[in-house]
Order: sequence, then structure tokens, then C-alpha cells
Amino acid sequence: MSKNSLARYYLRALELQVAGDPEPEFIPNEDSTVINLEHILPENPGPRWGQIDRETAAAFYQRIGNMALLQVTRNTQIGNRSFPEKQAVLKASSYKLTQEAASELSWGVKEITERQRRLAKIAVKTWPLTIR
Repeated sequence: MSKNSLARYYLRALELQVAGDPEPEFIPNEDSTVINLEHILPENPGPRWGQIDRETAAAFYQRIGNMALLQVTRNTQIGNRSFPEKQAVLKASSYKLTQEAASELSWGVKEITERQRRLAKIAVKTWPLTIR
């Protein structure tokens, strides 16, 4: 997901589906000064991320399963911190999908892949295909 505006749209639509909103396609997305994307596994993870190297981070950094909606000020506060340091902020979010990410015990390839699968299941409900 290389376009942040699309990632925000997708995550917000999925969030509205989880919340039971009947009109998830209407999503204000132009203003990223209030809500933006948190890349839970940062692009440059550093030593706080243990065994996750730069190559792995580069492969998983921009996956939708690694992204969460978060208020800009809170996102700025947590920066590239480790997952345990980010958890409290993610958990305090009003977004259910962001809170859900915080419930993991750790964050890495396995968790990103599993979350991506869960989001895909929600996506089928959010944008159903109707064959006529």
C-alpha cells in the first residue's frame, strides 16, 4: 500500500464495516492533519525491534496489515518505538481495528500476515461483489 490516502480510505471503510455503518463508502479522506497512518512496524525498526532486520521491515512496512488509523499527535508521540511501547497508545484509540492490533503479544511478520487476512475477510463484506 504505497499511497497513504488509499490506505486511510481502506482502513476507514473497514472500520465503518466493523462498526456496522451502512454507508462505508462515504469517508472524508482529504485531511490527514487529524488522522493518519501508523505503520506499527516502522520502515527503519532499529534495535528496539529485536530480530526484525531492514530487509524484512522493507517487505512488510507498507502492507495494510501493518497499518492502523491513529490521531496525528499520538502517532507522532510513538514514532519508531517498540511494539510494547506503542501498545497503550494503539489500545486507547477509538478505532476498533487499531485497538485490535494492540491486543497482540508481539508484532512481526506473523502478526502482520494474520491481520492482513482478517482485514481481507472484512473487505469482502465492505465491498461485496454482486453478480447479476
